[in-house]
Amino acid sequence: MFSRTLVATLLLGSLLLSTQGCGTQEDSTKAAAEKAKAAGRQVFTVEGCQFSLPPSWTAIDVNAPDIEKVLTELDKDPKFTDITPTLYKSKGSKQFKFFAYNKDIAGAKMVGYFTILHSSVPPESTERQMINSTAEQLQTITKIKPEFTDLTFGSARGARANWKMKTIDSGEIAMTTVIAFHGEGQVVFSFTLPADVAAQYQPQIDEIINGMLF
Repeated sequence: MFSRTLVATLLLGSLLLSTQGCGTQEDSTKAAAEKAKAAGRQVFTVEGCQFSLPPSWTAIDVNAPDIEKVLTELDKDPKFTDITPTLYKSKGSKQFKFFAYNKDIAGAKMVGYFTILHSSVPPESTERQMINSTAEQLQTITKIKPEFTDLTFGSARGARANWKMKTIDSGEIAMTTVIAFHGEGQVVFSFTLPADVAAQYQPQIDEIINGMLF
């Protein structure tokens, strides 16, 4: 059974991506980090996953006071109003591990954000069961069952889904969710974009996901 916090996070657009036996060669991980930094990208490691973000993204310590300011700014944007309450609930949770937001080329407004959550997994659950269960839960929210696509992160297995959700005040939002099983827990990566700019910024999201290494 999922915790209330994890279910709430699904409202933001979380899906479960399964990754077992995660582990790439240390030198490969270092090489990837050096290459990303040389290209001007920011490199992070969260819950065993290394990834990089373009310069336009800003990462905020989820335990620092700054997170409150960012969420307040996000809440003022009508495109995100409906989903910021869930972020407020998540920010005090031990499951909430990472938050970053992206701004447009002019740096004037937010055009998306990225969260990472980590939680334990019942030992009797399989990867496919977790993925199917998550898809069914999302179907109750969006009325459309998202299709998951299997992924490989080096030696790790996983899955992702792109889906959209209509909100009361914010119109339509585009979500990309990736779920990875790592160790005894699951790591949920969620990307949220206003649907009207999804085509413009989705390539950035895809690049971030394709560069993930466990």
